[in-house]
Amino acid sequence: MPLYSREQIDDLLFRCDIVELISKQITLKKQGANYSACCPFHQEKTPSFSVSPTKQFYYCFGCQASGNAISFLMDYQKLTFPESIEALAKFTGTPLPDKADSNNHSTPPPKINKTLTDTLTNAQTFFRQALKSPEAKRARHYLHTRGIDAGWAETYGLGFSYPDWDRLLNHITQDRIKAGLEAGLIIEKSPERHYDRFRNRLMFPIRDRKGQVVGFGGRILNNEQPKYLNSPETPVFQKQKLLYGLFEALKQSNKPEAFIVVEGYMDVIALAQAGFTNTVATLGTSTSEYHVQHLFRHSNKLIFCFDGDNAGQKAAERALFNTLPHMQEGREAQFVFLPQGEDPDSIVRREGSNAFEDRLNNALPLSQQLQNLLAEGINLLTLDGRASFLKRAQPAIERIPNNLYRQLLVESLAQFAQVQPQLLTNPTHQNQPRHQPQHQPQNQHHPSATFNKPYKASNKGQYSHQKKSPTPWKNKSYPPTQEPHLPQPETPKKLVDQIITMLIKNPKISQELTLPSSVKEANLPHFSLLSELQKLFQDTPDASLAYLLGHWHLREEGQQLASLAAQEYLLPEAPQTQELTDALEQLEKLAIDLLLAQAVQQKPPDQHRIRDLIAQKAALSQKAALTSE
Repeated sequence: MPLYSREQIDDLLFRCDIVELISKQITLKKQGANYSACCPFHQEKTPSFSVSPTKQFYYCFGCQASGNAISFLMDYQKLTFPESIEALAKFTGTPLPDKADSNNHSTPPPKINKTLTDTLTNAQTFFRQALKSPEAKRARHYLHTRGIDAGWAETYGLGFSYPDWDRLLNHITQDRIKAGLEAGLIIEKSPERHYDRFRNRLMFPIRDRKGQVVGFGGRILNNEQPKYLNSPETPVFQKQKLLYGLFEALKQSNKPEAFIVVEGYMDVIALAQAGFTNTVATLGTSTSEYHVQHLFRHSNKLIFCFDGDNAGQKAAERALFNTLPHMQEGREAQFVFLPQGEDPDSIVRREGSNAFEDRLNNALPLSQQLQNLLAEGINLLTLDGRASFLKRAQPAIERIPNNLYRQLLVESLAQFAQVQPQLLTNPTHQNQPRHQPQHQPQNQHHPSATFNKPYKASNKGQYSHQKKSPTPWKNKSYPPTQEPHLPQPETPKKLVDQIITMLIKNPKISQELTLPSSVKEANLPHFSLLSELQKLFQDTPDASLAYLLGHWHLREEGQQLASLAAQEYLLPEAPQTQELTDALEQLEKLAIDLLLAQAVQQKPPDQHRIRDLIAQKAALSQKAALTSE
């Protein structure tokens, strides 16, 4: 039986969209941030089965069935573990080794087939040469009308795919057809018949950060649909992990002052030609947390520039929501909204680079864009309006790590809404039912403040400060908190569960977490799970939640972990240090009290033991008193 390493399994889970996987088996319905259905593992009339796309796991509040993509395949399709791995690999298009060394449990992930990358490089050369052919006259004319000169077309490696159904197919040698299929360049109609995926399109090669071509985007040159066509997901092409133009931008500067994030390929090239070579675009998807995290590795400033239409506004909302978990002091995120009917390509050609630079200078900071979004449709002069604002703000604030940026943002939002900052981090509406719809009052004017900082492009100067706000988004609000906050624990079990939940939410704190010896000695409920979880995170700090659920699958502790994971959004994105410290101190006090009671009940009582425990409790109380001062 082949053995698979943790890296291989984690890679499969990362590539898999559990919502897409499960939706092929049962019908899922969008409900808030998650998806729901009647549980496939027990009979029920009211849906209690929930699938989380952000955490990539499922949980049934009725029968407590839970797990990740692998466990779903095992439980629903009755597959063995190796069969589930193979099925998931096929579903995600991930190659697996035929055999693994049975004596080596740490077999590295399979390397990408060099034939695949060579085929993609060969196709890129073929498309570039085709752009010079007589058949590509229309493609060249299109570039001319969009103002793209030959030099920039060469920089971004633009090409052309012939209108024929088999031109690339005939160019690829027979032994490379399999690689062409795997790369998404060729489509198989039958075992004997294949044809080109891209036909009569302007071709945009998509490179990874090393410059290797991993896929293509193609714009049609007639009125056929779809207008844009991307490569399918392949072993080297995952849209959620790639950004168009990033390789070219980093060639200009490995540490740009800022990245401009747009939506289209032509936007990237047009802005680069206008002097803004620090421009990147998502590949037909919304800005993901991975995109944000990756860009922040190279620059501390992101400027999201979106089209002036409803789609652009929705894209901005998703970008903001996925940027919040990565905000911290020293980082900036800003938003530019273009006039209705305009995109970065059209606006920079019509107004010029200086005017576009002015728009960047007037970009809204994330704090104000969030403020505008939360306050849209609310009258903050009324008590009801401020209460609605607090309810909307809570889920957004919880996504931000507990750092100085979060503290300042909370204070700014509180000042704006004329409420105490504590009300934003400790909401009073704790007994709201799950998924309660929010009231949408009529749109009212609300106060606003602009905190603009001039943007300085690498080859541009600074420019004037201007207070300007975009049109507020209509009928939009953040989703309501899906569960009330955890109640104040009163038992050792609740305290241990709360600490476990903190670890699930923020594995990094395990590196600094020291579990009191008295807690271990008292053998408190679920302490073994907490101890094992801490050790796993210390050994594997990057272990995903999906991996954890797989690690404890079919174990009693696994059900408890899944139950907590289903509620882990109850805590802030990064719990406060004091919150964790308080929980550990309370847990230690309870453990000492339990050990003290046991020592007193001994016959005869262990006086030496009693004195030691009393001294420990006194020292703990003294430490708590000093901390509170």
